[in-house]
Amino acid sequence: MLSSSASRLSKAYLCGKMAQPNQGAPPLVSLTTSIDSTSAQADGNLRHGLMEFYLNTIASQDLILDGKQMKAMAKGENWDKLYQFLGSKNGPQSPLGNFSKLDCRKKLKKLRKTVNFLSKYLRQFGEIKYIVAEQSLETGSAIQISDSVEIKSGEIDAIFVLENVKGKITVIVVDWKRSLTNKRSLEQYKRQCQVYIRCIQNEPSLVNLSLEQMKSADIHGFLFEIGGDEGTTPDFVKVDIIPADIDAFLEKAAEQYESTEATSGTHCSSWCRWAFADEYCRSITPDALSINFHSDSFWTELEFHSKWINSLTQFTTSIETVLEPGGKNVIHFNGGRELQLKNVNFHKTIPRTSVIRAEGSVKRQTSMLAYMHVKNLKVLHG
Repeated sequence: MLSSSASRLSKAYLCGKMAQPNQGAPPLVSLTTSIDSTSAQADGNLRHGLMEFYLNTIASQDLILDGKQMKAMAKGENWDKLYQFLGSKNGPQSPLGNFSKLDCRKKLKKLRKTVNFLSKYLRQFGEIKYIVAEQSLETGSAIQISDSVEIKSGEIDAIFVLENVKGKITVIVVDWKRSLTNKRSLEQYKRQCQVYIRCIQNEPSLVNLSLEQMKSADIHGFLFEIGGDEGTTPDFVKVDIIPADIDAFLEKAAEQYESTEATSGTHCSSWCRWAFADEYCRSITPDALSINFHSDSFWTELEFHSKWINSLTQFTTSIETVLEPGGKNVIHFNGGRELQLKNVNFHKTIPRTSVIRAEGSVKRQTSMLAYMHVKNLKVLHG
């Protein structure tokens, strides 16, 4: 019986090498060029913390979702309690960055939209009967989710149990994501959500239900956006829960669990320790990633136009390029196409035909010009 966490299992399904523990990992301190991206991680952690506080201390008591309640969290005595809670969550493993009252109020603007949107969406399933956030999967014994796999650890971001007038129970499993702009990169998180669903189905006490109640209940999984533009309607993605598909995923993940073989794909990002390391992953190719500047599809398809999409990319320069703070910082491709890099805070002369791996938010402005807000950049060879 394979005993795992939900996170490692979903990684193993996509890439055995990515799923391996930290021991023996290549160093990350000697990148050719790196721009600090910890602020994005801290921002996501803070948003998770704010949602956890709201759901577990307010919404779970009233069994309603109301964005107005969130607005009050950063006022008066409520702020003292919230600040103390966030301080207890802040640490080297999950930094929250700046969680001043002003910063939290800014974050809460988008979170209120998410809560109100979710409230309206859930009404189709009935009245809320139970709410819990950051539900631990550590129940005292591992939760078996297939003939060969059991889960020993993990936390579910949010769970809602609802009941309609006919007594039908519905369980909603939610995984908060800071951004859902890159729909092609979500496979890992969808699979992780499927693990959570299996855990609840096989251990319904996690959501205050009996085995009999769970047998007749419906269950759904969603990825919900809690970041991005504060003025936009929250985005969400529904997770497929076809039993045969989940079984196939768990079987493949178990087979690759101890593998050190790298498999590139749209899941590749700086979250993988080998993406920008000295001993960087060599399996990554431009056509395996969400965005490929060498492909005509990027320069023609509507999906990439006028919308910022975060992605790892890899490309070859067609002429010598000089990157510097305040410079034009244009990468030239064949056919006159150009990529303008923003946020460059380093000096680097890049020879012609150099292979570059970069990560950031990308938007195509025209059929010949695109922009990237760079977070990480490394010259692989050239």
